[in-house]
Amino acid sequence: MTDKKKYKVNEVFLTAGLPKYTYVEREGGKFENNLVQGLNNGKICLITGPSQTGKSTLYENVLKKLNKIPLTINCDISFDDSEFWKNALEDVKFDRIVEECNEKQIALSAGIKASIEAGWNWVAKALGEVSLGLSGSETETEVREKVLSKPSYKHLLPILKELPYVLVIEDVHYLRENIQKIIFQQWKKFHSQKIPVIIVGTTIHSIDLVKINRDLRGRTIHCDVTAWKKEDLKSIIKKGFDTLGIVYNDNHANYISEESIGMPSLTQEICFRLLLNKGYIEIDKKRDKEISFNKIDINNAYYDIAESSYSSIYKQQLSILQSGIRYGKNQKYGTYKLLVSIFRLDPITNCLNRNAITERIDKILRENKLKRIPPSSSVTKSLRNLDKLQQNFDIKLLEWNEINKLLYIIEPTFLFYLRWYTKRENQLSQYEFMLDFLEGSAGKLGIYESE
Repeated sequence: MTDKKKYKVNEVFLTAGLPKYTYVEREGGKFENNLVQGLNNGKICLITGPSQTGKSTLYENVLKKLNKIPLTINCDISFDDSEFWKNALEDVKFDRIVEECNEKQIALSAGIKASIEAGWNWVAKALGEVSLGLSGSETETEVREKVLSKPSYKHLLPILKELPYVLVIEDVHYLRENIQKIIFQQWKKFHSQKIPVIIVGTTIHSIDLVKINRDLRGRTIHCDVTAWKKEDLKSIIKKGFDTLGIVYNDNHANYISEESIGMPSLTQEICFRLLLNKGYIEIDKKRDKEISFNKIDINNAYYDIAESSYSSIYKQQLSILQSGIRYGKNQKYGTYKLLVSIFRLDPITNCLNRNAITERIDKILRENKLKRIPPSSSVTKSLRNLDKLQQNFDIKLLEWNEINKLLYIIEPTFLFYLRWYTKRENQLSQYEFMLDFLEGSAGKLGIYESE
């Protein structure tokens, strides 16, 4: 890549889409290699993991390298199997394929160009005009309408086999189970013709997918894109700052990668915000002035992101969780607020077992000299009521697993918001900071007494 003089900060640290300067192949390219192998062998490729761990970025990067274009279905609970396939067929735009390929520098053979030029008439011939109830005299628009009137997976087969499309299914878990079974059976036809499919979803639902249809075994490859490791997140920081000619402190890079909670998009956003707060929209790599920042600058960037990107989503939901099952009424022990606050403590984690919950609550109360200690029964009752509380308000941020005695924060961005929605202008100790948090509504609720 030819080095240039000036860079726009939002193009180097990209908060959405496929990064040009800061793309990192995790763990030596393990996920990319697995996905390439699956696609080349016509497999059903499962890409699973928590939100914002780079699932879409992974397949977009691989498809670009393979000179392919995603044909995406965003699943909905209302879909039956016909609506599912119609969703994909409606997105086939023959007049846009050549343009997209030119934009992405994808080479097309003369034969493929001829098929694209013929458009839906080519699809009709490939499928057999008689089978579609066509006479052969219909216009392209009439053929398209006929195909969409009775959509089927069969109509997609020639498109996916001959054109540079790869079918991508987002949020497959939204489909009703009986519809999943029908569609998974149809996918066997794709595999028999070595036509790959990419399925993107959560880790937990990938297991359900294979259970529903045992015939999928041996026909799938699985890329479980878990939370990123700190070293991979640091590689994003290094690539970006090296591109901009910024000398950075390794301790700061460790700090940013830790607080990114395994999300590459958050690492990108933190670095972008750091530079934006310094007034940089575009950076001249040949500049005379050095760019530097300290830990307070980083803390301010965290706060700004929590406030601007996540406050509108989580502020009210956090208030509901803190107030508990008796929303709007005083709590005797403030147990719900404590259950939320324990995730603000270090070390950062999105999962705590029952012993760790007790230890963290005890630390908060002891360090801040708070007298009214919730008994174990109060903590247990509150944990068991979390699901009911969230159902009442149609939210899902915390999950208590009664069998394994584990408390999870489901959404990583909520964990970041929880840690940084209040500003830390000074280098407070962790427990001074926690006392500020607890006292935010303790006086109003009347739940804490200090010595």
